[in-house]
Amino acid sequence: MSLVYHRSFSNGLEGKYAKVAEKLSPGSRILEIGCHTGYFSRYLLSQGYQVVGIETYPYTG
Repeated sequence: MSLVYHRSFSNGLEGKYAKVAEKLSPGSRILEIGCHTGYFSRYLLSQGYQVVGIETYPYTG
């Protein structure tokens, strides 16, 4: 089954992402388990973190 999203599930979450990121040391290495679409991982990457994401459900977006 292929998942196609017609809207961003990340809309409005940037503030929550920032609250989590402010608790991390700058440049930290992050392992995100259950990253699904990768929106949070992309946010962390844009803030200078090193990120590896693991997702067991296949995403074909």
